[in-house]
Amino acid sequence: MNPFTAMSDAEVVDRFRQRKESVNSIIQEIQDQLPVDNDKRGCPVPPNLQVLLAIRCMATGSHQIAIGDCYDVSQACVSLYLASVLRAIANLSEQFIQFPAGNDLHKTVQAFYNITTMPGVIGSIDCTRVAISRPTCNNPEVF
Repeated sequence: MNPFTAMSDAEVVDRFRQRKESVNSIIQEIQDQLPVDNDKRGCPVPPNLQVLLAIRCMATGSHQIAIGDCYDVSQACVSLYLASVLRAIANLSEQFIQFPAGNDLHKTVQAFYNITTMPGVIGSIDCTRVAISRPTCNNPEVF
């Protein structure tokens, strides 16, 4: 099934937590880095399906066997393609992940402070847990 033709935009967001344009952009960026071999049954798994399998795994947290059942591939294939897609995306990190610098850094710190009243914050990452240590200062209640 090709979600770009079979599903509405809302259905793609419900299943992949990404818009069609975002998924297509990811496919375009990494397709040359993905394996082009066949699955264990001799069927080629195109790069767009490899990306969809990986995104569905990440979006839902479902077991790989359940994801494979949805797209008629084995759990082993889902595992292989998930790893390949994640590696390809990680290779793009320097292109897309950048910390603010200079005047942008000051603006970012101020914007976070305006929203959260937490000083010195330059960013946040969804679904990441970071241990918060007790501040070593005279007024720890400020933090």
